[in-house]
Order: sequence, then C-alpha cells, then structure tokens
Amino acid sequence: DLLNDIAEAEIQKLFDLTLPAFDPANNRAGALTLCNYVAEHRALWTRLLAGGAAAKLREEFLRKTRELAADLGSRHDWLPPEMGSIFGASSTLDLLAWWLQQDNPIPVEQLATIHERLVVRPLMESYE
Repeated sequence: DLLNDIAEAEIQKLFDLTLPAFDPANNRAGALTLCNYVAEHRALWTRLLAGGAAAKLREEFLRKTRELAADLGSRHDWLPPEMGSIFGASSTLDLLAWWLQQDNPIPVEQLATIHERLVVRPLMESYE
C-alpha cells in the first residue's frame, strides 16, 4: 500500500512538473523535464518500476493521460483519445523502465530526444 501511495504521488509530481513544460512549439522541453525528474530520483523510480508498484504507476499514469486527452480532445478521426492515452502512458513508462535498467544508460538528453520523437511529437500532432 505504501508503494502504491508513493507511485500515485510520483505520477502527480511528474504531471505537475512536465505539463507546463509541454509546449506545442517545443515538445522537447517537456520531455527533458520529465527525464530529468526521473534521473534525479533514479533510485526511487527504479524501485517503483521494477518493484511492486509498476502496475500502480501504469494505472495512475494512464488515468492522468486519459484526463488530459479528454481535456484536449482529438481533432483527428484516426486516433481515438483512449488509444492515444494508452500508447503515451505505456510508451513513456516502458522507455523509462528500459533506461533505468541499463548498466551504462544513455545521457538524459538523448533519452528526452527519444521520448519526444517517438512518443510526444506523434501524440501532440494528433491534437493539433
């Protein structure tokens, strides 16, 4: 239960920090904010994603992204908002989990570039 509470609080912190940084004109800033936060709290996030709170992290991240998608509203018929939420939450957490498991991780800036190009940019384009 304690890990679940921490997972909920961490997802909320992540959203509080990164949402203001996501600017359609500069998606990289939000991705860099997210990646820097996880890097600064690497030990905690490693435990959360590798330990018993991974499911709670995913559930909470998905809940928050669904709320965001509902607020933004998709302007394209090709991507249902629900699918965009699932893709964004899952892809973000999978990318972070992969990075945290590396013995010699890539630099945070490179991780942010990957996140921005593979996850953020395609999703943000669906809301333009």
